[in-house]
Amino acid sequence: MLSYQGLEPELQRAFRLPSLLASQSFTSWLLAALLDIAPADADDAVEQLVDLQLLEVFGEDETGEIRYRYHDLVQLFAREQSSLTDSAADRSAALERGLGALLGVAKRALFEMSPHSKRDPDPPRALVWPLPADLLDRLTASPYDWFSAEYSSLVAGISQAYEAGLWECTWELADSMHYFFRVRARLQDWRATHELALEAARRAGNRRGKGWTLRNLGNAYRDLGQLDQAADCFARCLDTFRQLGNSLGQAAALNNLGELAMDRGQLNEADADFQRCIVAWAEVGDLVGVAYVTNHLGWVNLQMGNLAAAESYFENALAKFRDLADLWGEAHTFRCLGIVARERAQPEQAEELLTRSEQLFAEFGDMAGRAWVRTDMAWTRLTQQRPDAAIQLLNSAISDFRELHERHGESTALMIMADVYRTQRQTDAAITILEEVIRAFQARGDALDEGISRCLLGESYLQAGQAELARATLDEALVMLRRVGASAWVSRAEEATHA
Repeated sequence: MLSYQGLEPELQRAFRLPSLLASQSFTSWLLAALLDIAPADADDAVEQLVDLQLLEVFGEDETGEIRYRYHDLVQLFAREQSSLTDSAADRSAALERGLGALLGVAKRALFEMSPHSKRDPDPPRALVWPLPADLLDRLTASPYDWFSAEYSSLVAGISQAYEAGLWECTWELADSMHYFFRVRARLQDWRATHELALEAARRAGNRRGKGWTLRNLGNAYRDLGQLDQAADCFARCLDTFRQLGNSLGQAAALNNLGELAMDRGQLNEADADFQRCIVAWAEVGDLVGVAYVTNHLGWVNLQMGNLAAAESYFENALAKFRDLADLWGEAHTFRCLGIVARERAQPEQAEELLTRSEQLFAEFGDMAGRAWVRTDMAWTRLTQQRPDAAIQLLNSAISDFRELHERHGESTALMIMADVYRTQRQTDAAITILEEVIRAFQARGDALDEGISRCLLGESYLQAGQAELARATLDEALVMLRRVGASAWVSRAEEATHA
């Protein structure tokens, strides 16, 4: 390639080294890290390469940065030249600097997404290639935009770090993405990257890294509905941090074990876990942890039918989230307060609160959060005798849950759809759906939702004139609902048995 042969050596190097990256496109600041030069010099180099048509402009990303790429054949040529010209050590060092630049920005962006969360004080062991402060500030001014812009580079970079034996970089880069993975429901990538990260932490002999990766991987399994795998991760995480004497890690693991009990409908166990956890978060000074556990305690009381206590916890949590400027936390709490209003037969207030929740989830690009709100809104529509509106909302939510592979949300929305069909005396359709979701909740180990579904199924059997089957199903529901402590649903099931 004649245009390459005529370049000065440093410009030839600027052409070669980006070919080491697995990502489709890159920025000039990442080129600066690969070359170990100032970002301004990298800007000059990339402009010359574009003028020579050795690189092309890919477009402007969400942060306003220009992204560049090779044509496919040109990239193959660049890789070939790098293998002929650059030593293995030089190529490895360049890759480590590039991944180190991504890691440095990712850590800062993670901090900006939740600035009040407590972080483990131990410094990173992986190389972090530093960017100028003004550039770092600009890139992370909107952290969600930065993670969106660099998403494919980051996910590919985790795999590249692992393949290169950069064990500390692998788990630290994965760790920096866990919050974004959760908010944007990138569950498959979350699990895959953290399974690599866990092995990388093990190979590095980094027990602290192992502990935090177990926590993050457990959350990925939890959101995927793989609760047994999540439980194993959280138990191992707690054991690891106890051995290390890491109080922050222990508080995090206790929090996750409480959430898991909550997911399984084990309300009394969840309440006990959260009561211990809120003390642990306070002792390490994590105000964000205290706020979320306060909201969790409200949710447990809501499921138990203790509306006054639930509302008190939610109002307390909302005040804490506002003090922390944690809008994602506010979104969750507005949703919970909307459900309280619905349970109190205040549909207009419920709709207002749920609408506010969905608006906040939309600002974060949280597709799962919005689908959950639409599911709650559908049940509110049903109480307003608006079944068609409820079905429309549920179909929309189910579509999103399926796209996200969110089986729990899908099953919950189907359960509510069955209740809509029951109220419209479409009994056969209701029974078919409820029999399906009961199997899903059983597989998940979710005793609360299984009990609720059995209550609804018993009511549907009554409506179909199958009194004996209805009685047996309602008895099964009562056993489950009494065990988990869901008093409001116990009352409903008892009422149905006497109908």
